[in-house]
Amino acid sequence: MQKMALEKTSIEHDNNKLGGRFYIENAAQLSYRWDGLKTMVVDHTTVDRELRGQGLAERLYHHMVKYASDNQLRVVPVCSYIESMFERHPEDAAILG
Repeated sequence: MQKMALEKTSIEHDNNKLGGRFYIENAAQLSYRWDGLKTMVVDHTTVDRELRGQGLAERLYHHMVKYASDNQLRVVPVCSYIESMFERHPEDAAILG
């Protein structure tokens, strides 16, 4: 899959009572589980090896932050990538749980 095509690909979201994921086709995903009704425990971020370095994980991060903010959710990052993104984006700290 080409870089340009992925930049325009929308982010999908699956969600159920146990958790969910944000994903870009089969190329990248960010998964979480629920801890109560209002806390997302973000536990894993993956990007297809051949597509790394194209900003896909960062797009997923920003989408997750917007979703959590829009829905008054708290986020507990246990994924090292997501932890580092919160450090790089202190403006997002308001949603940390």
